[in-house]
Amino acid sequence: MANAVEGDSILDLGYADMPNKYLSAPARRVVGVDLVAPSGRSGYDEEIQGDVMALSLEGRFTTVLAGELVEHLENPYEFTRRTRELLVDRGRLVISTPNPLGFPMFLFELAQSRRRFFAADHTYTLTPRWVRRMLESCGFALERSVAVGLWNPFFAIPVCPVSLSYQVIYVARAT
Repeated sequence: MANAVEGDSILDLGYADMPNKYLSAPARRVVGVDLVAPSGRSGYDEEIQGDVMALSLEGRFTTVLAGELVEHLENPYEFTRRTRELLVDRGRLVISTPNPLGFPMFLFELAQSRRRFFAADHTYTLTPRWVRRMLESCGFALERSVAVGLWNPFFAIPVCPVSLSYQVIYVARAT
């Protein structure tokens, strides 16, 4: 996700479990926002504990990151509209989310299994074409989707089509 960042002001939403060590740079300001405090030092310039939906941060960031977050939210469209307000004109949004079409999640879905890939804190699964629709409905143009890889119990295969990737990174531009 850090490879998709541009500009000098970065907002990382939902960062506390895994701050991105690749975001820091001398000419870049990185702010993390999460409902919970991080367990250790993130290395970010500023850390805010709170709900991004209730904070006054409008138009301050060139890039907003939301890794593994949108699937936890009750209203991903409202969240995506809110991220648009946080960006400068033509700013960038980078999100990642599990792909329900990816292997083996798709097999567990076919079997209607609740044993794996059915996390209690996930409220949605979003296919790549529906993420595109959400982004476009909320004032973004999808620039690219990046496959993370094909997962299996022993290792991940890094090269696969987006539609089969177990996780997808979406890079979008505010319109």
